[in-house]
Amino acid sequence: MSHTLSDVAVLPTPTVFGAKNIMQVKQDAFPLANAAVVEHRDEVFARVDADLSAWGIQVSRATSANEAIRLHYRRPAELVVAHSDLPDETGWLFACKLRLAWPGARVWVYTPRCTTREQVLADFIGVEEVLAYGGDLQRLSAEVFERLVVASYSIPTRLPVSACAEGE
Repeated sequence: MSHTLSDVAVLPTPTVFGAKNIMQVKQDAFPLANAAVVEHRDEVFARVDADLSAWGIQVSRATSANEAIRLHYRRPAELVVAHSDLPDETGWLFACKLRLAWPGARVWVYTPRCTTREQVLADFIGVEEVLAYGGDLQRLSAEVFERLVVASYSIPTRLPVSACAEGE
């Protein structure tokens, strides 16, 4: 499927958090039909769900890593987006388990701050994208949108390890 820049537009659209400018795309802009979001906080899930749904992606939710594994077994998602700090285990351990059971699973992990250690871990376990959102939900949506647009054009986006914050 070929895409053009006309597939992407910035429109003022109301979200569950009131009127905001969010990025929307035409329903057929992404070659992605469904995604699973692994997030235990309702307000974060609501924002991500609203934006992904607005972009034409069907969203399912899991609030823990164990629930996400069961959900993926019943209905495999084309993309799994998980928080790095889940209630029952880290998002990194969850991503590793998911990739061991389903080697072709596309997993993105979002974290408030990307450290070099996390980037190296992501490379090792096969996490496709690490989204550092700084705790800002609008930035998280923008990061997801940007990665989806780039992925629809098949352009690699992984940051080099040196681009992450030093630490741990």
